[in-house]
Amino acid sequence: MQGIELTNHLRLLSGYHLGTDLIDRLTAAERFQRQQREALVKAADEINRLTARINELEARQQ
Repeated sequence: MQGIELTNHLRLLSGYHLGTDLIDRLTAAERFQRQQREALVKAADEINRLTARINELEARQQ
């Protein structure tokens, strides 16, 4: 390979590496967002459960 060909080849390889790194980062971000949504749903369910329990206990006291 000549100098210019080698430089172009290295540019292509580095572009591929940066592209795959970006894909990996986006995939990880998507996974993290999904985990956050699931945690929020669980927290909301727990709040609803506790609120219902409090209402039940208050109704018994009356």
